Amino acid sequence: MIELKIYSKKVWVFLLLLFVSFAVGAMQHIKVTPKNPVPIDFKITILITDTTQVSGIEVSLGTTNSSPNDILHYTFVFDVALGLPAGLSYSRSEQTVELTLGSFTENAELYGQYIIVHTDGTRSEPEQFSHR
Repeated sequence: MIELKIYSKKVWVFLLLLFVSFAVGAMQHIKVTPKNPVPIDFKITILITDTTQVSGIEVSLGTTNSSPNDILHYTFVFDVALGLPAGLSYSRSEQTVELTLGSFTENAELYGQYIIVHTDGTRSEPEQFSHR
């Protein structure tokens, strides 16, 4: 009878360890995502060294690097902050321009580019940005 009790305790310890190892293994594969991700304003800041000949800033934003305009393609008129579409904003302080391009969850993958449009019609090279 004593041997049966010792054997019984060993079985319980074995089963407990087996359960704990399965639980720990299962927990390693759990991905926690918030139920209601909080949207944040997605902003870019641009430094423009010569603001005297700028007429606009063309911005494209997308979900893939190969298609960076499936969410937004908009040209901000330089120094015009009123009358923008919902979710967009423009502000400038001297040579620094800050653009809000909408609200997205903080885990969103976003790719984009901006181009400075000059008053004579010429355009800068595209500057790319991303949020991953």
